[in-house]
Amino acid sequence: MNSTNRPTRFPELAYAQHAPSLWRIIATDTNQAVGGFYATKAELLADLERYAIDYGCANARTKSDVCMILLAYHDQALKDQLAWHTANNPGGLSEDQIAAFGSGSV
Repeated sequence: MNSTNRPTRFPELAYAQHAPSLWRIIATDTNQAVGGFYATKAELLADLERYAIDYGCANARTKSDVCMILLAYHDQALKDQLAWHTANNPGGLSEDQIAAFGSGSV
């Protein structure tokens, strides 16, 4: 298996495939595998930001940054839904429809 370390956007971390269905994050200062075991490259890359935060990488987003990004995305999605419903209901939205936006059920 190819165990060549591949760089990431975090200078402190790389990743490598050690065996079939075995991917690991590598600490670049020690060249040692750290963290969990991943069955696929996609799983490892999906968890990389979280691991970088926990590992203390300098350019990792903080957990509060990630929460703020998710809240902003959710807020924009609700605004987009409201705009679509308003445009597609020329008579306006009923109070029940407006209330449903607050509950997240629309």
